[in-house]
Amino acid sequence: GGGAKKIPVGFIKDKICDCCDGSDEEPGFCTNTCDQQKSAWRKSLEEELETQELGLKKKKAYIKKAKKIYANREAYVQKENAEIAQAERNMNDGDRNLNFNLINKKKYLLSNFIGLTENTTQLGAQMEYLPLVGECVAKTMTEKQSKGGSYGGQNEAYTYDYCFLAMVTQYQRGQRGFMLGVFSKWTDDSTMVHNRGDKCGDKERILKVKVECAKNEELIHVDENGMCNYLFRVGTPVACSKKRVDEIEELLAAYPDGSSYRNKEEL
Repeated sequence: GGGAKKIPVGFIKDKICDCCDGSDEEPGFCTNTCDQQKSAWRKSLEEELETQELGLKKKKAYIKKAKKIYANREAYVQKENAEIAQAERNMNDGDRNLNFNLINKKKYLLSNFIGLTENTTQLGAQMEYLPLVGECVAKTMTEKQSKGGSYGGQNEAYTYDYCFLAMVTQYQRGQRGFMLGVFSKWTDDSTMVHNRGDKCGDKERILKVKVECAKNEELIHVDENGMCNYLFRVGTPVACSKKRVDEIEELLAAYPDGSSYRNKEEL
């Protein structure tokens, strides 16, 4: 949908239809699919615009909620500490290991919350990420899916648990979980680095999280690009932006029928 398409000279008359109008092949060899591509391009923009606009409304609510959380953070910490102490007193011997792990997770999340609210620079310009701190989303995928269907991938299923600006854990049925990393810092407006996870043999795990605009919080995809090198794509309304809304509206207004596609694509 972004204007003329340039292709290498070697693609001309190679019996593969690279241009939607078929102008790279002999007349009549290709079916003209430009109209379908125009419609698909416009539809994708309209769907993204809907997501961005809904996300921005939720983002405003998050910013408002963040102010309340920050103002009442001391009371929240006291309440969480009391709940942890009560859970430790009520720990049953039969479920001791499970309860111990859950309590330790709760302790870490509380410690992380305290650290982030003492230095709010990691929470966004308006602390918009504060309501998400410690909120978790999960996704179950096979090893083959996480490696992009690469040869040798196993069909073993793993559950990935991502807690915003906190911790990332990988679970396999019947086995203990692995800590993939804990939040370290932002490297840009949409990318986070997590480190200090469980060792991967003799090497450190490398984990990055890309945050994308979405209507709700979700773990979109996990990509294991090489052994113990992870890229998580995570959706949240907090990542939606007015700038992107303006860009989409300008495109839709400039090309009301998807006409950014030219009748003849450049070779």
